[in-house]
Amino acid sequence: MNPVWVGLAALVAGFLVWFFGRQNHSRPVRHQAVEPTEFFAIKADGLRGGLAQMGLSEVFQYLNTVGASGSLVISSGRRKGHVEFARGRIVEAGFRRLAEMDALLAMLDLDCGDFHFEKAAHPAQIPDGIDVLDAIMVWMESRTERGVL
Repeated sequence: MNPVWVGLAALVAGFLVWFFGRQNHSRPVRHQAVEPTEFFAIKADGLRGGLAQMGLSEVFQYLNTVGASGSLVISSGRRKGHVEFARGRIVEAGFRRLAEMDALLAMLDLDCGDFHFEKAAHPAQIPDGIDVLDAIMVWMESRTERGVL
């Protein structure tokens, strides 16, 4: 069996276990952009959904897995951010007055809001940039240091 398919199957299985395990109906959801049964939607113009249903780390992993290129726009109340992807790698990020890794860490902490990904043409070359898994690992380490579980 192809190792890529095995890895992808493990990622999907892990996501499903995480998603259905995190449903906590006793906590009110402050902001919902999509129906509770729909955690994201793939449309002709891109991907969209709510952070209450699908965390940003999962969105990043999905875009990395499919090798997407385009712009991910995140809004949480009045806070706005963006992440530019090229062939699944993060090439630029901004959130409020933060940039790059600081912006990514702040956005990954968001638990409510909306996201929208607009596809763009793939660049001719594989870009330098931040690897999605590296960014998520740094974020998880920072949460541990801050005592956030």
